[in-house]
Amino acid sequence: MKPLMLLLTLLLIFAPLTRVRCEGNESLGLTEKEAKLLYKGFRDIKAFAMISVSLVGDGEKIGLSERDLTEYAKTRFRKYFDRTKFEDASKDSKAFVNLLASGEKKVGNISFRVWVIGDTFPIVYHVKIDAGSFSNPAIYTEEILGHGSQKTTPDAIKAIIDEMMKDAAQVYNQVKAHDM
Repeated sequence: MKPLMLLLTLLLIFAPLTRVRCEGNESLGLTEKEAKLLYKGFRDIKAFAMISVSLVGDGEKIGLSERDLTEYAKTRFRKYFDRTKFEDASKDSKAFVNLLASGEKKVGNISFRVWVIGDTFPIVYHVKIDAGSFSNPAIYTEEILGHGSQKTTPDAIKAIIDEMMKDAAQVYNQVKAHDM
């Protein structure tokens, strides 16, 4: 574990915030053809039922919590997916079962994984979003690797969650607009 930590630390000291995007995601100004090909699974999604954040590593040591980050992600969803129905499976299981009965392709979910290594400078973090349906949970994927201090990392992670949710919504809305 120490060699991995040293490697990640050295990598991040010499590299600013690194952003890794899946092919075809370089620009959110997708053509109709690109959107239909790359993210066609979004066409079937009628509503979302699950938004979650899992915290791996040392995140709690710097003040992060899965519950708080999940609630934050849900508020970002409501802001950016403002025309999309959200039946929160964690709060209303009956509505979720009814929604799921319409088909696994029609029910969307968004999951974040936040991995934090270290609790003193440099803190290394990796944030990943997967957005899709229950039958294909990774229609849209984005990852960001970064580093910071105990003071800056929690806010940076929230800003990344916000940006990732916004990007996912733009792609989803673009695909749905082309579908009409």
